[in-house]
Amino acid sequence: MLRGVAAALASTGRRVAMATGSTDPDALGPLPTGWLLRPFLPQIELIASAEGVVCHGGNNTVNEALAAGMPLVVLPLSTDQFCIAVD
Repeated sequence: MLRGVAAALASTGRRVAMATGSTDPDALGPLPTGWLLRPFLPQIELIASAEGVVCHGGNNTVNEALAAGMPLVVLPLSTDQFCIAVD
């Protein structure tokens, strides 16, 4: 799924900050230069200057994005993330 998200974002021509977790960034395919790819990122600081947030629907990320007035694209993977996405 992360590779598909990266490909979709790459087609927008926008700058991207992406937390890759345990995924090797090379597994995402060719990406634009200038993207910030790290296993973990300072999410609150980045959300404050973002145009929007793409996430799996974790409670913290959704609440932080909503508090900052950011639009969300939520791609749930399991458990409560589906309910959070619907909300």
